[in-house]
Amino acid sequence: MKNKLLKNLVASIALMLCGVANAGLITIGSVTDNGGGSYTISSNGVDDALIEALFGLSSGLIDGLAVTTDPDLATEGSGLGDNVNISTGEIFSFDWLWTSSEVSGTTTFNDFAFVVLNYENTTVLADTFTPDNTVGSFSWESDYTGVLSYGIFSVDVGDTLVDSFLTVSNLSHTSIPEPSMLAVFALMMMALVSRNVKIRFR
Repeated sequence: MKNKLLKNLVASIALMLCGVANAGLITIGSVTDNGGGSYTISSNGVDDALIEALFGLSSGLIDGLAVTTDPDLATEGSGLGDNVNISTGEIFSFDWLWTSSEVSGTTTFNDFAFVVLNYENTTVLADTFTPDNTVGSFSWESDYTGVLSYGIFSVDVGDTLVDSFLTVSNLSHTSIPEPSMLAVFALMMMALVSRNVKIRFR
């Protein structure tokens, strides 16, 4: 109990100090920096209400994602996130790896991991029905120019004793060529190939 109160106190301080995320990556709870842009997010962390407060999520959003028969729903979790400038057509993406110490396929302690974009657009990445060591990738294309707020989390459900882990890597937001530019490039290449062929057979 004392440990959890201490974690909640630390999270509250982090909320006051890091409420504006433009300064860089924010983490809450138990997040391990593995180096090379890789982070392991443990479901062991702070109360889910503090996560919602720190990342500007609506109250009850995390409980609403929990698929469980346990009335306690989500109990605690950890996560990371940031605000980044993004342009129309840019891709925000990352790779992930899921492992869990919970019983596979439990409907009571169904820990899960999810990503949220702009405070409300959520995608569940994995839960205890997902086999251990499952790898995946997440990708989202922006249809606007402005600021993208994102958060990636691992959450305990029904208890605080057994943990699950999401390892994320290759966090990036990169631009892609406009279709018109691709078409122009293709035409230029065709013209060069055609010219070379004509010269060769003269």
